[in-house]
Amino acid sequence: MKKKKLALLLAAAMTVTSLDSTAMMVTAADFTSEEVQEQSVELTDEPSEAAEETDAETEDGGAFSDSSSEAENVEIAEEPEETGEDTQLDIQEEDSSAEDVFGAEGEISVQADGDSGTGIDEGEGDLGDRNSEVSATEMTLGEVYPVKIVEAGKTVWFKFTPAESGRYEIYSTGRFDTYVEFYGTDPTGDRIAENDDGNKGVNFSLKWNLEAGKTYYYRTRMLSEDVKGTFNVQIVQKKVLSVEASDVLTEGIAGTAFYTYADLTVKSADDTVISTKLSYNDRQVSVYDDSGYIGSISVSLTKDGQEYSLGDYLNAGTYTMKFVYKNDGEEEASVESIPYTVTIRDANDITNSPLYKGSLSLNETTEVSTPIKGMAYYSFTAPADGDYYMTNCKSSFSVYRVNSDGTVYYAGQTWTNLQKGDRVYLCFYGGNYSDSDKETVSVTVKPIVDMESMVYVPDSDSAIDGLENPTAWDNMPGRLRLTDKEGGTEEIVPTWDSILRLASGYNIHNEVYTINADKSETKFERYDEENYEARPFPAGNYKVKFTLYNNYGSETGITAETTFTVKALDYKSLPELTKDSNAIAASGSYYKWYRFTPWKDGYYHFEWQSAKGNGNSAGFDRKWYRIEDGKPVLYDNYWGIEDGNSELIKGTQYVIGIKSATDNPVTLNITKEPVAVEMKNLVYSPNPMTFTEGFDDVRLDKLKGTVVFDNDTTKAVSMGYEDYDNDLSYMLENSDGNAVDTSNLSAGSYSYTISYNGIKVASIPVAVVEPEITADLKADNAGTVKNNGSQMIVSFTPENSGKYELNFNAGVRSVKLATKNEDGTYTQINSWSNDYDNLYSVYATLNAGTTYYFGISAEDRYQELQVTPKLLAEPVKIETKLLENRDYIERINNFSDVKLETTVTFSDGTTKKVSNNETFDGYKIEYEGCLAGEAEYNRFYSYSSLNPGTWNIRPCLVDADSDDDESDIEGALTGKEITITVNSLNDKMSAFTPLEKDKKTNVKATNQALYTFTADEEGTYVLSGEANIEGTAYIYDAEDEDWYTYGLSEELNLAEGQSCVIKLQPYFDTTITVSKKTEEIPDPDPGDKPTGETTKDFELTDGMSEKEIIVANVGDVVSATFTPPTDGYYRVDISDISDDEAYVSTSLYRDDNRDNITTTSSDALTWKLENGKKYTYKFELREEETDDYIRGSFKVSFRKVEIKTIKNIELILKDEYQASDCTLFDDLYDFYNTKITYQDGSSKIYERLWGTDEFGNQWDTTDKEDESTSYTSKAIKHQISFRYLGTGESDWKDISQQSINIPALASFDELAVNKEVMPFKDEAERKYYRFTAPETGTYRFDSKMIGTHSLGVDIYTIDGAYNGNENRWQLERKWMSQTYLEAGKASCYLQKGQIYVVEVHWYYDEDASASTLQIRKVKTLKSIEVEKKPDQTSVLPGNSDFRRVSLDGMTIKATYTDGSVEKIVYGKTDSQGMTFDIYSTKWINDKICRVMVEMGGYKASFDLEAASWDDVPALTLEKEENIVSTANNVAFRRFVPSESGYYSFSGKNCWIQLYDSSAKEGLTKDRAYLEKGVPYWVYIYVTNPKETATIKVLTGACQWEVLEEVEATCTKDGKVVKKCKTHGDTITMIDSARGHEWGAWTTIKKPSCADGEQQHVCGVCKTVEKRSIKATKAHSFSAWKVIRKATVLAEGTQERTCSVCGKKETASIKKLPATIALNVKGTIPLKVKQSFTVKITMGAGDRVVSWKTSNKKYVSVKNGKIKGLKAGKSATITVQLASGKKASFKVKVQKPAVATKSIKVTNTATGKNQGKKATLKRGQSLKLKAALTPVTSLQKVTWSTSNKKIVTVSKSGVIKAKKKGKATITVKSGNKKYNIKITVK
Repeated sequence: MKKKKLALLLAAAMTVTSLDSTAMMVTAADFTSEEVQEQSVELTDEPSEAAEETDAETEDGGAFSDSSSEAENVEIAEEPEETGEDTQLDIQEEDSSAEDVFGAEGEISVQADGDSGTGIDEGEGDLGDRNSEVSATEMTLGEVYPVKIVEAGKTVWFKFTPAESGRYEIYSTGRFDTYVEFYGTDPTGDRIAENDDGNKGVNFSLKWNLEAGKTYYYRTRMLSEDVKGTFNVQIVQKKVLSVEASDVLTEGIAGTAFYTYADLTVKSADDTVISTKLSYNDRQVSVYDDSGYIGSISVSLTKDGQEYSLGDYLNAGTYTMKFVYKNDGEEEASVESIPYTVTIRDANDITNSPLYKGSLSLNETTEVSTPIKGMAYYSFTAPADGDYYMTNCKSSFSVYRVNSDGTVYYAGQTWTNLQKGDRVYLCFYGGNYSDSDKETVSVTVKPIVDMESMVYVPDSDSAIDGLENPTAWDNMPGRLRLTDKEGGTEEIVPTWDSILRLASGYNIHNEVYTINADKSETKFERYDEENYEARPFPAGNYKVKFTLYNNYGSETGITAETTFTVKALDYKSLPELTKDSNAIAASGSYYKWYRFTPWKDGYYHFEWQSAKGNGNSAGFDRKWYRIEDGKPVLYDNYWGIEDGNSELIKGTQYVIGIKSATDNPVTLNITKEPVAVEMKNLVYSPNPMTFTEGFDDVRLDKLKGTVVFDNDTTKAVSMGYEDYDNDLSYMLENSDGNAVDTSNLSAGSYSYTISYNGIKVASIPVAVVEPEITADLKADNAGTVKNNGSQMIVSFTPENSGKYELNFNAGVRSVKLATKNEDGTYTQINSWSNDYDNLYSVYATLNAGTTYYFGISAEDRYQELQVTPKLLAEPVKIETKLLENRDYIERINNFSDVKLETTVTFSDGTTKKVSNNETFDGYKIEYEGCLAGEAEYNRFYSYSSLNPGTWNIRPCLVDADSDDDESDIEGALTGKEITITVNSLNDKMSAFTPLEKDKKTNVKATNQALYTFTADEEGTYVLSGEANIEGTAYIYDAEDEDWYTYGLSEELNLAEGQSCVIKLQPYFDTTITVSKKTEEIPDPDPGDKPTGETTKDFELTDGMSEKEIIVANVGDVVSATFTPPTDGYYRVDISDISDDEAYVSTSLYRDDNRDNITTTSSDALTWKLENGKKYTYKFELREEETDDYIRGSFKVSFRKVEIKTIKNIELILKDEYQASDCTLFDDLYDFYNTKITYQDGSSKIYERLWGTDEFGNQWDTTDKEDESTSYTSKAIKHQISFRYLGTGESDWKDISQQSINIPALASFDELAVNKEVMPFKDEAERKYYRFTAPETGTYRFDSKMIGTHSLGVDIYTIDGAYNGNENRWQLERKWMSQTYLEAGKASCYLQKGQIYVVEVHWYYDEDASASTLQIRKVKTLKSIEVEKKPDQTSVLPGNSDFRRVSLDGMTIKATYTDGSVEKIVYGKTDSQGMTFDIYSTKWINDKICRVMVEMGGYKASFDLEAASWDDVPALTLEKEENIVSTANNVAFRRFVPSESGYYSFSGKNCWIQLYDSSAKEGLTKDRAYLEKGVPYWVYIYVTNPKETATIKVLTGACQWEVLEEVEATCTKDGKVVKKCKTHGDTITMIDSARGHEWGAWTTIKKPSCADGEQQHVCGVCKTVEKRSIKATKAHSFSAWKVIRKATVLAEGTQERTCSVCGKKETASIKKLPATIALNVKGTIPLKVKQSFTVKITMGAGDRVVSWKTSNKKYVSVKNGKIKGLKAGKSATITVQLASGKKASFKVKVQKPAVATKSIKVTNTATGKNQGKKATLKRGQSLKLKAALTPVTSLQKVTWSTSNKKIVTVSKSGVIKAKKKGKATITVKSGNKKYNIKITVK
């Protein structure tokens, strides 16, 4: 042993000394995505947690090296604690005979603890101790390893030795959620990495860089330790095969630093493709896969064998460039791209380079290119000698000049001493950094001009101390205005720093001085030189002096000054923020300060709004200060204040600073959370709050009301209803205001304090009163108690001590027992209640002379109760005998197998035989036992196991009411012990029959057969037989030293040499075989495997229809790409999903930014796509219920669609319903559909209230119930609001609202006593009524039978509370107890004035329109008693469910509350329709059986003597006997077998129940194992007394086989024909026709002017049944449609059509009025020989019939064209229409041409006159039209502009704004002008 320890220490020492001195220490915390810095590790001699140190990188994939020796494996028995002490380690020799981890099918199995199985046992799968010798499966690259976890929590280890270094991935596939852990080269060390869902679906994937020749270890398992199943594992190499580049920059300029740009693609051997890019100005790029960093790509540049790097200054020439990929941790390149030729041009040849974009001109602003992918060169040539500079721009740039010798140097932004013709080169790159979408910036080259003056223009001359103390790093609150000698100006915002450098080369120096109290000045030091931190300016006065220096560094003599004050805060001078909305003044780059003082203590909310959004990140910033001791203190935690999480105290002063851009106005809304003030309209229960001392716990069951807040708002609150308002609380307090418990309170005054959010809002008085004794009971006498609805208190003082039975003549809810203390208070000592049934008796042990008080609670229908206390005979002796002395074996038997019979002897000499746990007279029999030689007894239960040894067992008589399982035995009556012996199962195994693997063993029918089986090899074993065998297997666990039980249907997992015991209960002779299970590897993927492989990624095409998509493996994702040829909306449709319980998740991505645009699980996705952009759709097949990935198939269609914009949304009733059908008890959504109307007027109806329409619009519906419309009113008003999300939009829009009134309680028809109604005369299937009981009492509800069916009637009250949080009424229905009378009749006890809802149902197919319902007031029962006992005088003992007592001949006397008495004979009813029957039977002792009968909840009882089973006829084996039934169609027989074995009892026309008289348990009649000589009781129920019934006892158990089976249908009976293989009997069992399962009636044709039609469909056979709906006698006409339009000369015609019957109606449309208008009026001039055409406008259908001139010599007219013939006179032109309408004008002919007299200009877009001024934006157009007066003017119209650079105008009057400025547009005709001043912004 010492040698082994020494060898271990040496090995450890060698390991440590072989570590690299720069080894990296990695802990679990280091495995993040952040870069891990290298650390130096100091090695010491002290032991550490890990035996070895390793080099590792983070989880994103680094090399893992290990210098440990692999010569020996180390097993650490226990993991050493971190004590720093030496730990001894045992070295185990390596086991070279490790078993192959694969089974016959190549499957890896994990076995139970301690097994030498093929898997690795990891202690239920946790990460506890691991042996150094790990049994791991050696993996081969690319091979699939199925892993089967057969025991939950187990793990499987793998190891892998790569042949070459590189990146490797281990991953799983299958349906289960799997998990992998990576331990590097040391499986006993710390876990290095892990993964859960890295692969598809819920499978793991872990990638890591591995070194060749080293062995690495992985541990795999199910993620959940409770899951068993199979998954596959595989390892592959992630070997990079190629690196490809595109869009490569291959141009450069000599003498400048060379960089390139490239889009890069890395491809691996497993088809993984990684895309990245090398940005301009970068030297290399890191490459990442989905698990992290894997390597890098750099650039190789060579020329003539010389290597260069990016960033080098290259000479002109041609270079070769390659992109080189290197794996992480490797020095050598693994892959290179193809070579690229790089051209470096001479600097003087820049203009010939493709990089050259043009020249810049002096003083002209130019938009220059600044490409992200590369660079752009521009040049500037000095137009004259002088100094020049380039203005600042929003891009990266470099400026070069070329020396005369061709060398290049950086010139900077300012260029001095340029000679005319000198050239400067400007290089721009990197894009516009203020707008990422732009690749241009504006630049201007200007001359450097001497400055004339400098002036400081302040925006503010002060700052507030503590809020805005400036530092050198801040901007000053003002501008420096510089004026040059040429009149140019420039404004600059200076900082408080000492130097401000300008683009023009000028520098402005400033000095800050403190102005002292004596007006002297002291230089202010702006920096803390020691820490170089900017010092805030303290309170005081300051002077700032500015000095301007030229670009040569010389003073110009130009200066400026300003003063500035940092002043103390004047809080009241700040503008105040007040309640509600506050507009915040825009402040540009400075904070605007406001004051805020809470006006009350409480929680406040600050809601910010800005033009650019909400919150601190939306273009504005803010600061909070709190005033403490008069000074502002920065308050960082203002988020808590603004969100309402911090309480503010009234009067506390705050200062809030807001800084926002001028184009981002901000508003602030301040609200205070309202505080509850009081609670009004308080309703609570119970009411009144009066409770009885000693009997009642004070309680508050329900509470509702309205909370009033300090802002005058209210809120409905409640508790005890469906939902509880968490803000509402209550507490019981005494009169002193102290909280008290609600139990055991003494009489007095109390109150419930009601609080809302901790603030008291109401108080409810509570009274606890002393008990009022309503009766003093005497033993054996019935005391009468009145039921007043509360506790009925009775007293009883027993004369004798003992067990008393308290009997009630009606069922009670609860009974409480109390005693009175010396101080007059009461203490409750016991209670009884039953949640499922009433109590008719309770038992209590009482002491003589003590007065006891019983509190009794009963239903209010029991107005009077009779209570009888009776002293029971005392048990004085119990004796137990062992009915069967057998051989008991541990585990095989439990206590239920010990057959005991116990006899109790009472003080009156009677006896009673009882069985284990039987309860009687408030007692029950228990058993306890102890092992021989021990004194301590243990309780036995029926399921208690029997441990080996000799047991002494005794009976105990205990109190049945005790809840204490142990203490109730103490002091109990006990009997003498009986003794049994329990054998050890291990000791008895040798006596059991051994089974051999794969060998049949004959088994005889018996009640128990015991066998053993020993596995010859490890594996899973199963038991099979020729017939069904019941039994159990027992496997011993040596570690737990205990036997474990398995069902025979389970698989038995046994180790080699491990034995098990098999207990069988074979009913028949048969054979059994034990065999090892050879199991096929289950497919780890769920779902039917589709044919073929998973669909490869594909391209979508517009119009693609139902392309089949196959998902062959779980987790496979299918992608489809599409590049739209035009902008528009495109739709993907999913159809024909192979699994009905599956859906397809569709995700849309845009490739240029890889953003997930949207994901949907619906069958359609519509989205707006941009022309030319590439999009990717990803499809995933998932299971609906679990969202798990599955496999299968579906179809995809794709097309461009036209979308529709939603105009309105509303709810409309479903066709089959009327508005009154939906009531306050119903879900609104079951009765209404959604109608969506679109902007184009079309509409669609959807059978859901939210979702996505076919155009891709999403909509949502919100339903709020109006609190002001109560459930007790006629209707509850539902306020329905809708919103929608348009296709491709991101913001929801509120669109419409709707009100729907739902019928409530007051709208229900009211029932009246003795008034008959017809609930279903309108063919409804449900009807609500309300009924107010006119007086308290019993009411009978009678309904008319329809065939064999009656109406369903429910009666209940309604209580409700308004839920102010959810804006809805919470309703609770309390169903009233009904007494069934006969079919269609029931009675119910109701309270006067209470409103009840009577809900009537009809569930059947028959027409119920003729059914009726009527309420009658009937008598209320008070009590019953036995008038005459039944004819039967004795009864057979036994506990069978068969009815053994007949009531034939019995009569009871019923007494009613009205004083009347009736005698009812069994089988008859009283005048109310009630009858009586047996309620229960109870054996008082072995001689007497008490029978209780019940009617209307009241009971009476009588006793019968015990009959003897010896007098019952015995059955003879194999002899068929005719049975003659007695009362109740019941007969009895007994049977005593002559031999033990299986027997069968067959019968015809009867049911049979077999009972073991000794064990008192029921047996299975067709396979009962009966013991020799034991009597068995046979109960026979004759099915049809008119036919002969027979019974026969047969030897052997029945073994049935089905000969024929016909399944029942909706209309035809089914049957099963079976034959007993044992006895040859054949039986036929008829399965009656099921009947149709009709669905709801749906309207297929609405009634209108014609009958409508409804149908319902059977859900089973799909049979359709139809019925008509009576016509409503009103046509459903469409809107009028114009068939022929009306004209001036003729009437029109319109038509409408009935949508139901097609009837058409026509109507005429009146003629249009005649109108006429000309484009001329009055007198118009016309030149001789000039022609002009008159335009005429007239009504539709009219026409011109004539044109006339009054003087044909001077003016002619033809078809409206007039012509001047001769000058000098006028002529009148008249036009007449067919309608008779006329119009005239005059024409005067003249010799000179007609001149323009005026010009009218109109805007063609608006039709309005254009004014003298107009404002346009740059780029905007305006089209004008000129009209001349007179219209016959022959002078042309011309358009002109005063400044073409600002505004242009076309010949047709189109004005275009070019640039900012002003210009005048002139419209001219002849000598007339019209000027329009245009302002361009």
